[in-house]
Amino acid sequence: MSINSNGEDEDDLLLTPEEDLNLKITQRSITIHGKVRSLKGMGREQLQVIDLKIGKQNMGLLSVENVRRYYFWATQFIGLLIVCLTLVHIIQHKNGFGGRSYPKLEFNWHYIFMMLGFTYFFANALTVFRLMPLLSKQKLKYIHLGTNGAVIFCAALGLFFVIDERDILGKAHFQSLHSWIGIFTIGLLVVQFILGSVFYLSPKISLSYKEAMMPWHVKIGISAFILGIGAIITGLKKGSSDSERLLINFTGAFVIIYCFFILHVLNDTKYKFNYRLR
Repeated sequence: MSINSNGEDEDDLLLTPEEDLNLKITQRSITIHGKVRSLKGMGREQLQVIDLKIGKQNMGLLSVENVRRYYFWATQFIGLLIVCLTLVHIIQHKNGFGGRSYPKLEFNWHYIFMMLGFTYFFANALTVFRLMPLLSKQKLKYIHLGTNGAVIFCAALGLFFVIDERDILGKAHFQSLHSWIGIFTIGLLVVQFILGSVFYLSPKISLSYKEAMMPWHVKIGISAFILGIGAIITGLKKGSSDSERLLINFTGAFVIIYCFFILHVLNDTKYKFNYRLR
């Protein structure tokens, strides 16, 4: 018999098949034969034993954690790549950024802030409870709140710059489908942010109300993300040169790929942490 660093009998980890166990896995622990064991104190060999025994599931514990890690970095990489492509487009083909004295250049702030908010920050806000392991539920709540706040902040700045640019040039507002989708998305985001803050940060809201609200909270968030991507795609303009058109097409393609990737992460229950609402 050998004892691990937690004072537990490692022989107990030589488990019978999963169907014969009352085996439960949470973010930080595993319950075996009614005994709760910390995952943090387990060595790799112990985790591999557990992974072998639950291998009849779609993915094992170790492989799920590895895929979650890869997906997290893929979310960062693709999102930042989209932002970088947008910056290259603005600097190389749109003459950079400017203030109210140069309305056409002021408009470029709308372009970058909307892209940053509706792709990178929004994707991180949606996947925080799927792809950020080893953090407490409370910390994840505040990260979720902060990234959603960043989406609204970027959207508000983007909206300000396009309204100001059109005022200076004497153009009418909100005439295109793109603008309608964008306004509806921002409105949905604000309502979602307020309701989410009230329901999930206030200790006065009962657990039953939180549980009843959660499916709608998730559905509205995903719907707003899809609408935001729609606003981005409909806002991409045809370039004036072959190189600009190619850059715009690549940016749009990555935005669509990013959207499907994030929806896959959200739809696959393997990456969902089983937190209790409180």
